[in-house]
Amino acid sequence: MARFVLDVISIQKQAHAERVMAMQENKKKKWMELCEQAAAEQDPKKLAALILEINFMLEAKELRLTGKVPITHPAVEGDWLT
Repeated sequence: MARFVLDVISIQKQAHAERVMAMQENKKKKWMELCEQAAAEQDPKKLAALILEINFMLEAKELRLTGKVPITHPAVEGDWLT
């Protein structure tokens, strides 16, 4: 019975690690897409929204890496790019 519980815990930890890695990869991909969009954007308002989103992602990562509480997503007009 104890071995079964340890196996279940191990499987849960592995599944969690895989989900975390997938989320990190998605965030990296999203960050790169936002940077590419910002580099090509001509509209000042759209560029400002892209920069705001990029900055939010970078600040959230910094807080996550330093163990601080993550910030909430900033509110801006229009649809979010996430």
